[in-house]
Amino acid sequence: MLRTVELEDVLAISERKPVLVAFIRRGRSASGQIETMEMISRRHGPELYCCLYSFKNIELGMRHFGVRGIPSFLVVLNGREVDRFIGLAEPQDMERLARNGMQASYHASFHGGEELFDFD
Repeated sequence: MLRTVELEDVLAISERKPVLVAFIRRGRSASGQIETMEMISRRHGPELYCCLYSFKNIELGMRHFGVRGIPSFLVVLNGREVDRFIGLAEPQDMERLARNGMQASYHASFHGGEELFDFD
């Protein structure tokens, strides 16, 4: 099951590993997105933290990361966004986000935390 997080959780966890965070509204269309996030979490759990942003304070997170629409999915590493997908994501879209986040973490670990993000 995915945890619901606040801004400070995302920033703290991203210091240790990449975070795939979903900004979504609960509802019928969200259930498929949550199921896909849970699948990604099971598949990449040790290397990637997957979570849902708390809906009660979602505006704070949206302002911080410049999110303008829901649903949106962000990968955050060391407090900074490294990738984003806007709209209803297919499993392959979330898998790409997961891979990019883990690749960014791998590169940062070999470059003294220096971020080298150019995946597309």
